[in-house]
Amino acid sequence: MEHWQTPAALDTEPFKVVTKSTERVVCQKNIHLVTVNSMWELQKQPYRGDVVNSYNDGGKLGKFYELESSSAALSLKPGASATHRQQTMHFQGDEKELDTIAKAALGVGLKDIRGAFKH
Repeated sequence: MEHWQTPAALDTEPFKVVTKSTERVVCQKNIHLVTVNSMWELQKQPYRGDVVNSYNDGGKLGKFYELESSSAALSLKPGASATHRQQTMHFQGDEKELDTIAKAALGVGLKDIRGAFKH
């Protein structure tokens, strides 16, 4: 661990600017990073996790839905830090409007999304 360094993909390599305005810039980069396994148990493979996790308690613990993201598993030197940001957006509207948003953001419509969860 004494020779650990932040991966260049996060530290020094450029990100692609996807959109920009006077108020914000959205950048994107597709990279492969190891993430932690966040299951509540002793881990056989603690660094084989998901980037995004969701949980619906089905009313058992108070009727809630949870959406979270995991940062890369970084072994940082004492005093070092890393930043992980997650952006969550909530959309409301009629089905036609939401279908348009799903197709633009995810590349698939609501019908395909519903079908994926019927298995």
